[in-house]
Amino acid sequence: MARIPRTPSRTAGPALALLIMLVGALLAAGGTALAPVPAHAAPAAPRADFSVSGGVVALHVSGLPKQPLTCELIIGDPNRLSSSSRGDRFVHGKTATGSITLRLAPQLGGFPMVYSTQANCNGWIATPNRQFYSFHRVREVVVTPAGGFVL
Repeated sequence: MARIPRTPSRTAGPALALLIMLVGALLAAGGTALAPVPAHAAPAAPRADFSVSGGVVALHVSGLPKQPLTCELIIGDPNRLSSSSRGDRFVHGKTATGSITLRLAPQLGGFPMVYSTQANCNGWIATPNRQFYSFHRVREVVVTPAGGFVL
């Protein structure tokens, strides 16, 4: 039996159908599939969420660089008369995952009490130039016997 060579028209059919299907999919996507994708996507801006529950102030920071950082939650002493930090309460933590949650009970005076709270996260970032990274947020929180709220 003689072998019939394949002609270009016999093999071009499935390839042409595939090409038309791909072009249709690109057009349906609005051309976004052709947009260049950066090698390193920009990280989300860091965010500090303060909350109060059961007389304890909680801080959750997310969006940090995934590098070793030290974070602290500081609750100021509401009875402080000078600018010294004596009487302030601190809690420290370390993270390399980009987020951290810290909890701390303030010094309880009378209820309700307004406290100035601070979130600080900092450390050296491993870049070619070795940059120092710092993130700082301040919020006023009100602590009550039933919980409290963030101002």
